Amino acid sequence: GKIITTGEEVSQYWFSMKIILFGMTLIIGLYMRYVMTGWVIAFRQLAAEGPSDAIETHISNTLERAKKAAYVYWIFIGTIAFIGVTKPF
Repeated sequence: GKIITTGEEVSQYWFSMKIILFGMTLIIGLYMRYVMTGWVIAFRQLAAEGPSDAIETHISNTLERAKKAAYVYWIFIGTIAFIGVTKPF
């Protein structure tokens, strides 16, 4: 098919790959949001009860999971940009 604004031909594989990667990026973003909801609870407990080992451990563990997900998230965004610019297939 052709892109309406440019009249350029678009490969169905290129477009499909971009849509799949975009969907996976959304899923990773939802996962990160789910992980970060634990922070709200932990920080409220921290404010109400003061510091404790359990709260610190919870925040540290969720922070590690969120960091890993964030790295994958940015890799996906970079990949989508690269595919968008180079159109390798």
